[in-house]
Amino acid sequence: MKTNKLTPKQQKFCELYTCDPDCFGNGFRSYVKAYGIDTGKKGALAGARASASQLLTNPNILQKLNELSEPMKMTDQIVDQELSFLISQRADFRAKIRAISEYNKLRGRIAQKLQIERPYADMSDEELVAAIDEGKKAFAK
Repeated sequence: MKTNKLTPKQQKFCELYTCDPDCFGNGFRSYVKAYGIDTGKKGALAGARASASQLLTNPNILQKLNELSEPMKMTDQIVDQELSFLISQRADFRAKIRAISEYNKLRGRIAQKLQIERPYADMSDEELVAAIDEGKKAFAK
C-alpha cells in the first residue's frame, strides 16, 4: 500500500516523530521542529499543539508513521524516554503512578517484601519449593 504524497514538512514530521530521540512519540515537539515554529510568538504553542494533533489524525500521516515504525526496534533509550514521558505528564495520574513504580523497581529503589505466613522450619520440602516459586513470581511482576 502506497501513501499519498506528503509535503516535505509532513515527511520531516513523520521522521522526527518516529526516529528522533528528542521528538520520539511527541507530536508537539516533532511539529515545532519540522515546521520551524517560533514558540516565543504569541499563540504559537497552542497553534503547534492543535496542528500536531490534526496531523496525527491524518490517514496519510498515520500510514507513514506505521511504515517508519515497523523496522524500528525498541531500545533502552526509547523505553526510558517513554517512561520519562509518562512520569512527567499530568493527564493520566494512574499511568503516572504506575510509571513511577516501574522506575523505582528498575532503579532498585523499592524492595518488595515477601510475607510467608509460616516459619520455614515447619515447612516440608515441597512447601518450601512452592514458597520460593511464589516469591519468584512476585518479583517478576
